[in-house]
Amino acid sequence: YDHQNVALLLLDKGASPHATAKNGHTPLHIAARKNQMDIATTLLEYGGKANAESKAGFTPLHLSAQEGHTDMTSLLIEHQANVDHQAKNGLTPLHLCAQEDKVNVAAILVKNGANVNSVTKAGYTPLHVASHFGQLNMVRFLLENGANVDPSTGLGYTPLHQAAQQGHTLIITLLLKHKANPNAVTNNGQTALSIANKLGYISVIETLKVVTETTITTTTTTTIEEKYKVVAPEAMQETFMSDSEDDGGGDEMLAMAMNVYGKPTHAQHVYLPYYQGQMLYTREDPMLSDQQQYRYMTVDDMKSLGDDSLKIDVTRDERGDHLRDSIAPGNELIISPHYLKEQYQANQASQANQSTTSIPDNVDIARTPMHVGLVRLDDSLSRLGDGSKTGGMWRDSFLVSFLVDARGGAMRGCRHSGVRVIVPPRKAASPMRVTCRYLRREKLIHPPPLGEGEALASRILELGPAGAKFLGPVIIEVPHFASLRGRERELVVLRCDNGTTWREHTLDANEEAVQEVLNESFQGEELRQLEDLQTSRITRIVTVDFPQYIAVVSRIRQELHAIGPEGGVVSSTAVPQVQALFPPNALTKKIRVGLQAQPIAPEVVSKLLGNRVAISPIVTVEPRRRKFHKPITLTIPVPTAANKGMINQYSGDAPTLRLLCSITGGNSRAQWEDVTGSTPLTFVKDCVSFTTTVSARFWLMDCRHVSNASNMASELYKEVSHVPFMAKFVVFAKRIDPMEARLRVFCMTDDREDKTLEHQEHFTEVAKSRDVEVLEDKSVFVEFAGNLVPITKSGDQLELSFKAFRENRLPFTVRVRDAEEKAMARILFMPDPKVARGEPCQMPICTLNITLPEDIIHEPTPSESDLYLIDKNYSFLRDHGLGNTETIHRADIRLSDICNLLSMDWEPLALELGLTQTDVELIKSEYRNNVRQQAMIMLRLWMQSKGGQATGNNLEKALKA
Repeated sequence: YDHQNVALLLLDKGASPHATAKNGHTPLHIAARKNQMDIATTLLEYGGKANAESKAGFTPLHLSAQEGHTDMTSLLIEHQANVDHQAKNGLTPLHLCAQEDKVNVAAILVKNGANVNSVTKAGYTPLHVASHFGQLNMVRFLLENGANVDPSTGLGYTPLHQAAQQGHTLIITLLLKHKANPNAVTNNGQTALSIANKLGYISVIETLKVVTETTITTTTTTTIEEKYKVVAPEAMQETFMSDSEDDGGGDEMLAMAMNVYGKPTHAQHVYLPYYQGQMLYTREDPMLSDQQQYRYMTVDDMKSLGDDSLKIDVTRDERGDHLRDSIAPGNELIISPHYLKEQYQANQASQANQSTTSIPDNVDIARTPMHVGLVRLDDSLSRLGDGSKTGGMWRDSFLVSFLVDARGGAMRGCRHSGVRVIVPPRKAASPMRVTCRYLRREKLIHPPPLGEGEALASRILELGPAGAKFLGPVIIEVPHFASLRGRERELVVLRCDNGTTWREHTLDANEEAVQEVLNESFQGEELRQLEDLQTSRITRIVTVDFPQYIAVVSRIRQELHAIGPEGGVVSSTAVPQVQALFPPNALTKKIRVGLQAQPIAPEVVSKLLGNRVAISPIVTVEPRRRKFHKPITLTIPVPTAANKGMINQYSGDAPTLRLLCSITGGNSRAQWEDVTGSTPLTFVKDCVSFTTTVSARFWLMDCRHVSNASNMASELYKEVSHVPFMAKFVVFAKRIDPMEARLRVFCMTDDREDKTLEHQEHFTEVAKSRDVEVLEDKSVFVEFAGNLVPITKSGDQLELSFKAFRENRLPFTVRVRDAEEKAMARILFMPDPKVARGEPCQMPICTLNITLPEDIIHEPTPSESDLYLIDKNYSFLRDHGLGNTETIHRADIRLSDICNLLSMDWEPLALELGLTQTDVELIKSEYRNNVRQQAMIMLRLWMQSKGGQATGNNLEKALKA
């Protein structure tokens, strides 16, 4: 830590400059790696050895060269450090310079006699290494200083082979300019051209095919058809010294796979494009066993995996689902919604016997006492710091922050849904306090940008210390509450590093990458303990540094492909018939093109627009509002209607089929217009193809009233833009009379089930559902069947508006129908209001059986003393000049309460209060999808514009109007 005074004091008191850590590092190794010149000079003066070896054979000069410290390198050489010292795998300081492109240090080494053609145990020269990692400046420097341009490794690979394997076109050109042999073959008969051809590097192939003379033989063809093994040079397998001798680092750690994550980005991955086939990535390092291979998965491999979604099966209990893996099996069956609907209807003989015929969605409620408040807090605090006392990694829970050192840790937050932070051993450069807490989106000045159909799948996560860097990857596990609907939707991770700008987090966190990180650091029982997932909906984020904020966003699945001037085809996995064909030269440069396909359930269409309207999936081409140099061809399946198949047998003339387009981009609301007249449609089997020169949203609609197609599309699109979440319903009850009870229904995402208010008021939890799909900003309607009936106004129906990560509470009172029967009923949570008799039955979101508690808890009534105090309070107001009723009404207004109750009624209220329709439309456009905020802005605008007339009495008159 560069404490020179402490180091000098220790040396003066007799501390040995030759002391070593368990990995063999001396103090001089550490000083050399961290460029601590003063301490290094002091250590050398006290007899520190410039050529001291670690257990893997690396000297301080190796570390200094790899980090690019010129002054440190010169200091070590001045004290007789060997510039050609080889580690146990044969690496010299010049090899490490070549890997990291430290040309200045390489110049010092060569000036002091370093051999530019030194080889490792596997036969790699510094030129091999520089060519492999794409270090153009280093390649040029080595060639200019006499490096052999065509040395071969033990497998026969030349620097040209390495550059071709990695796709480094500029380095290939430079090597050919220095007379590299393009016809050289490896031990298995491959030229640089054949390797590039196998891996699909188009620019490399074009460069090499004009200079390569050999032809592919039969033997070579056989080799190409097998799995290609990518070879790479040795690297430093050092486990850098941790903060104490208790942290491990013994001999067994030298056999671990190398950790490439502290290196530059180009050294972290082998860049390979997608191709049809399989490939293995291995290292020739003799210290690695055959099992330590990195398998690169193709698209076909990934299709066999499941995703993060929970397949909804309303016929069974999911109390054991928390034991499932975070990735669902690829062959898991999805039950047809039509089948579920038929099954539910078959179980419903009549409204009266619903409480006994169909299977409820209740899960067992634990009968143990639920402790809240200080009892629960004391329990949590007593567990903090009570982790493992061994020298290894420790696991525990935290409230907001925790300390982590070189031992690492796997800490789970004990608030909300339980985010977990896994810091593997030896990844923290120094002890640090990690903070991790959830925030509401409204708390941020610059929240993450969300478009239509997008929403936060969990609360925003604030991390600290912001910008902290680790020596390797750490894992953040964030439980999410999004319903992914199979492959229809996906999750993306956004990060904010400066508090203002959000961007997509790009470090890959697939299952293989996560397991590689865990297997590198944890073993046996420790690894099994890390798999104690509390939910199957987990987003794992792998990062080497901490952003300030992290957001997990749910959106329509987007297929991303890099398309260049050569063109290509992008297909949807959600709707396989949807594809976009880019002809050659449609794009002048390679960009990432996205394709979204959002299927629409026919039942939603028939509910809103009737059975005589059919629609196709909504198809979006990203980036939006981009003009192509040549028209691209889009293919979309023809519209289908609910239970009726296609309305028309489409042919060349289909007057009712309309093509709708919306070119708005970013966070702007979609504006649909009919472009059928200007866009010819081509029918191929059950699909429609058309061309476009602009990226936008497209939609096919079959309707009789073609003039209303745009309006109907806007209405339907607003309905299908509600984001689906996985939530659970919880019911609390308190019996206040043998014939009456208070009920409170919650729709929870990450809320705690032990509601403090309900427990203080002596409510009892009587029912809890499994996780079910609920739509954001949509109302859930409550129906009762059985011996309980809710007390409501005539014609009214209980409803609960769902908002993710908010407290969605519905209080109401129920009465017992028949005192002779048991006080039990079935609650049905419906997506739509109650239907009239004779209409098709709705399919409930979920059903719960409830039984009222036996204990009767009478509610207190105001006593005479309470009434006297109320009168006294009003007397106090009158005595101090605040006695007029208008002042009292004005003082009692709580805008937040009014906004919560207003809901969609704020618009007519605004007109009653004297605001204009223009004001109403402006508020709706500025604050979309948030009715409560719209109401709040309207009331504040009224108070500001009306001044002294904005009184409680006037508000009361407007509400009653």
